[in-house]
Amino acid sequence: MRARARLATLGLLGVLALAAAGCGKDQVAAPEPTAQLGPEVEAVFPPARAAHVPCETEIWVRFHEPLDPTTVDVHSVFLKLDTGRILVHLALLDSGRTIAIQPLEPLAVLRTHTVELTPSLKTASGASFAQTYFWQFKTSGVRRLAEPDPPDRTPFESPVSPLAWRGTDADAGTIRYAVFAGEDSAAVAVSTTPGALTSDALFLPTAPWALGHRIYWRVRVENLDSGDQDSGPVWSFQVAPPGAPIDSVLVRLSRYASWDTRLNAWNCSALTSSGFSIGMVQLDFGPIDSTLTVADAYFGCIGPDPNVPTQRNATMHAILRPWSLCAAGVTAPPPMSDAIASGEGDPSSRVRFASTLLAARVQAHVRHQLAPAQYALRSTSGMTYTAFEDGAGIRIYYYKR
Repeated sequence: MRARARLATLGLLGVLALAAAGCGKDQVAAPEPTAQLGPEVEAVFPPARAAHVPCETEIWVRFHEPLDPTTVDVHSVFLKLDTGRILVHLALLDSGRTIAIQPLEPLAVLRTHTVELTPSLKTASGASFAQTYFWQFKTSGVRRLAEPDPPDRTPFESPVSPLAWRGTDADAGTIRYAVFAGEDSAAVAVSTTPGALTSDALFLPTAPWALGHRIYWRVRVENLDSGDQDSGPVWSFQVAPPGAPIDSVLVRLSRYASWDTRLNAWNCSALTSSGFSIGMVQLDFGPIDSTLTVADAYFGCIGPDPNVPTQRNATMHAILRPWSLCAAGVTAPPPMSDAIASGEGDPSSRVRFASTLLAARVQAHVRHQLAPAQYALRSTSGMTYTAFEDGAGIRIYYYKR
């Protein structure tokens, strides 16, 4: 009996097992749970992994279907440089299918930028990304040429007006600008041989612009390290006419000192120049009206008799970076330009330094707060100046408007 019962039990279990096996073979398996599909991206701009992208580029992403506008915000869409976020303005366009991303600060030059779209971004039907979606692009090594000064078509401009424009960041590499200027607009537009090369976004003319004439100009920029370049449009300005009324104002010296190259030390009680002494002066253009249109300018200071400056090769130089005159611990004179003006005597015993280049720098000081407003005086043999006499400083002749 026990044996039969055991066999019956085994038989029942075998039937159940076979039944179970038969069900498993014929059954259609239930689908595995799947994550909700994200909204499909149709296109991005700039394209993913694009290089040499203009820093002023449009940035957008377009989807196959409209988005839920309540989810399009700065918490779901990021523009990043490395790990830092760039402030942006977002706009939903194209019937809700395209997000336009407008940076609120200039993009960095020659850097990789990342656009991130997080899972909190949803379509109108509620679909979202399973994980953060991103793409990257690398900007150009130059900024597009814009913001001309004088502004395009200025009607009454200085004959010594400097030319300025929006420059490329100095740390982007070795930047070179080619400047083309003249009275023939067609020639300026097609010029390939520059009239001048400069590493700064500022050109100072060495000869005055012709009075009453229209001057056309443009700039080409190149990053010699990355190879990126850009050519700007042709801009123009009208130079003041002959005979326009002129007045003048004096910008006085605010500080002076002399540097002794033999002792590598300051002499703060005298303004002198010689084969071993460099005189240095500082002027304050802050009180001068920044809208002043300069007709001409010169630097004057009481010095030796009228014949001495020419004989002693007196020259004036621009100091190229801010320098604290008479500062302790200085072991060398400041960097300075080549001569921008030569000194000549006048009947009042002043030494007068005058040139188009100096006048153009004065206009740049007035208009652009060009720094530093510091200059060096040099000569081949000894000259002593009276720094704070009544007429010492830069005399600006400007147009009365």
